[in-house]
Amino acid sequence: MNLLDTEGDLARRLAEERENALVAQRVMDQMAGMEAQPLAEVQKAVAAASGFSGDRLVGERTPAGVLHVFLADGVGHGLVPALLALPLTQLFSAMSRKGFHLSAIVGELNRKISQYRLPGQFVAVTLAAYDPLTGYLEVWNGGNPDGLLLDADGTLLRRFASTHLPLGVASGAELDTRTEGMLVPDGAQLLLYSDGLVEAEGERIGEDEDAGARFGEQRLLACAAAHAPAARLEAILAAVKAHLAGRDAHDDISLLALACARQARAPEAPVRPAVPIGPAAPDGAERTAAGGERPQWAFSLRLCGDTLRSVDAVPLIQNLLRDVTPESGDHARHFVVLSELYNNALDHGLLQLDSRLKDGPEGIGGYLAERARRLDALKEGEIVVEISAARGAGRRALRLAVRDSGAGFEHGAPAPGSKGALSESKSAAPESAPYGRGIALVRTLADEFRHLGAGNAAEALCAERVEDRP
Repeated sequence: MNLLDTEGDLARRLAEERENALVAQRVMDQMAGMEAQPLAEVQKAVAAASGFSGDRLVGERTPAGVLHVFLADGVGHGLVPALLALPLTQLFSAMSRKGFHLSAIVGELNRKISQYRLPGQFVAVTLAAYDPLTGYLEVWNGGNPDGLLLDADGTLLRRFASTHLPLGVASGAELDTRTEGMLVPDGAQLLLYSDGLVEAEGERIGEDEDAGARFGEQRLLACAAAHAPAARLEAILAAVKAHLAGRDAHDDISLLALACARQARAPEAPVRPAVPIGPAAPDGAERTAAGGERPQWAFSLRLCGDTLRSVDAVPLIQNLLRDVTPESGDHARHFVVLSELYNNALDHGLLQLDSRLKDGPEGIGGYLAERARRLDALKEGEIVVEISAARGAGRRALRLAVRDSGAGFEHGAPAPGSKGALSESKSAAPESAPYGRGIALVRTLADEFRHLGAGNAAEALCAERVEDRP
């Protein structure tokens, strides 16, 4: 056998393997991000240590406008962690786009990875959710370096340390899906990164001990403080590259920056009467979509006790709406209206939470903690969601009705901070308050809206123009 031929064959095979790895990585990248929309608030970058990267970064916006971000770091590097992280990325994107909360997403991600039953394989993940309307940030960190919240000047405001196990280690019953959060100042920035970034080792030069040290968090923070938020990601990556001094990193490097910019409350538009709601039906009676319209379909869902604690109901209902009316262009509007009505019924109707608990710098965090405590103790009560649709005269009318078993309130003139279902009103809170926006938003989005009965029920009607068919 000719040695030169053998060396030539080996070189060709190595080249083919590199080309195959590049193609496979490109296909996985496309599969992971084929439906994700670029977000101006999210910057991200991944540098693979080998042909395949086990690090995955995703940013998604929920139907309610909340920003969700996700960093996954599979154990080791190469093909196996890359394949393991891919379905988690897709599941995170799908659930975020449907409006699921972080806790529900974490539970599903852990169930997904547990299906593979690969001994010794797990994935460190960090998830975060930022609501531009309230300025509230939630984080769940399982096995990754601290998430760093910085102000506009680069000052460290808070660490979100890993307080949970990586996914794939604990069973569903053992996994704690609770998040931690805070109200963040406008202009803050959240940095998430894999351990490969801070563990990147420089080249030792002579007797300089520091030259061969890991990049470390202190260098990261110093670099961040020296640059404006929009330029930090590129500056940090450049600093890591300079620190490596041409050496290959021993692990994948990933970095994500989330801009936490507050969004002003949209000006309230006048209620637009488009399709008459008609007379109210008695509580418990089936309601059709609108007088004079041709009924298409209707359904109701009753949630009680334990189900209210364990089911993220709004995304499930919204998914059904998407299946029934795939051609509708109003899915986002429906989601926001239904979400506000349902959450008001749960928070104020059944849990009897006062919105004024949200006052103060830690108010929303305290409100959510109290909400979790009362929800965990909830043993009685129910929420009924009724949705019906009708069509005619070039319009489709969707009626969204939510009723709870709480005491309700006097909806003719609701008092600020009053308890009971749907207790928020346009005048219930000052402009700067972190509450009082829900029903005002519903009034803006819905064509018609009203409270019913004792105030423990509400109906909203959303109409859209459609091409009538015989």
